[in-house]
Amino acid sequence: MIRYINIFIICFGGCSSSKNKPAADIPFDSMKAIVWDLFRADAYVAKYVSKDSVKKIKQESIELYEKVFLIHKVDKEAFYNSCSYYLSNP
Repeated sequence: MIRYINIFIICFGGCSSSKNKPAADIPFDSMKAIVWDLFRADAYVAKYVSKDSVKKIKQESIELYEKVFLIHKVDKEAFYNSCSYYLSNP
């Protein structure tokens, strides 16, 4: 019985190593500013672009997201990697 307990402790103790966890690419405070700007871009698209029949809503939203990423000097992949990290590690 003690052998099984020791095996259980070794298996689960080795699985909880924090060294293997990937770190976020973008610091938390920068992520807050980026997400806030993305919300503002969505609000702009919802309020002004949706009323204009000539502009494409999805294309305008993509362009505004790219501008936000350029302003904050991050790329899309780094943002989504950091976002998934912060969602999985609250």
